[in-house]
Amino acid sequence: MIPKFRCYLHNLEGLNVPYFEGIGRMFDVEKIDFGFQGGEETWVFYRCPSECESPLKDVHLMQWTGLKDKNGKDIYEGDIVKDLGVSHLNSVNCDAPPVEQIKWEGSGFKITRGTSTLAFEMEEIYYPEYYLEVIGNIYENPELLEVKNDN
Repeated sequence: MIPKFRCYLHNLEGLNVPYFEGIGRMFDVEKIDFGFQGGEETWVFYRCPSECESPLKDVHLMQWTGLKDKNGKDIYEGDIVKDLGVSHLNSVNCDAPPVEQIKWEGSGFKITRGTSTLAFEMEEIYYPEYYLEVIGNIYENPELLEVKNDN
């Protein structure tokens, strides 16, 4: 698997903010330059729609898991996915809706739901592509992970 990354710009200071309001803040990473132009800082280059760059401290990097969802969309760390099938997580009584977050923890990607301590190595879960659907990410749609309290 060839590593792929995307980035979310969390710091727009010094950038043309109205420009980003029209196209969002999530971009595919073209390259990561460690020691940019002989300096000590790491820079991330991304397509937005032309090539742009930001220091690593101004972006959140998300790595591709190697998986795709039911629509053929790449699943990245930080994505929020809806569980459309029967998975290990559906068999556990959980306090959250069937939406899960993709995280990097320890030595691999894990999938978690709600406040439960559920975490499974991605490679241990049998997930045909049609079982998951990317519905957002933790930076642009954090409300998708909120547990609704009907009391």
